[in-house]
Amino acid sequence: MTRLLALLFLTGCVINNHKIVQQGLKIPDKKIVTLVCDESCTDSERERLPLIEKKLNATLASKCFSDFVMTPNRPWNHLGELKPIDVLDRMLTPQILLVSYFYSPFWQLEGYEVAGQAVVHINRHAVAYQKMSLCTEASLMAHEVSHAKGLDHRGNVHDDFNDLTAPYQINHAFEERAKDYLNGGCCL
Repeated sequence: MTRLLALLFLTGCVINNHKIVQQGLKIPDKKIVTLVCDESCTDSERERLPLIEKKLNATLASKCFSDFVMTPNRPWNHLGELKPIDVLDRMLTPQILLVSYFYSPFWQLEGYEVAGQAVVHINRHAVAYQKMSLCTEASLMAHEVSHAKGLDHRGNVHDDFNDLTAPYQINHAFEERAKDYLNGGCCL
């Protein structure tokens, strides 16, 4: 699936109504994460996604993000055998992901990813209800990207344990710019 999406992107194609459509996209200089809309995207979502992608990539590529992940003695839950350098390596490994928007009245469900698929699902109701800034949407996307890269948390509960898992730690890294970036605030 990832290879197919890479080939489609590099040839300037997108998936629309389950058909491959030529879009005339430019090949990027260097991106960490490339986001491609599926047929569920509205025109406004399709226009906003490149802005989210740019914010996502700028933050991931920043020294602030690397420093945040590599801060000595940062507590991490649910990493198993992984180390912070492994988290950083996974997050900086280039990947193309298909973005599928859906509507759920449960605005607390912001998004999800299905294991083994290069697709992230984003709840358009949660984005609208919370009036998400670009940094907040990039944070949501980074959280789902971390799942696509094999990083996980326990269940669907935002609690003290999950707050220290890689996907939620990455959310902290994407908070709006702060003075003490070692505790978050890397969104540029």
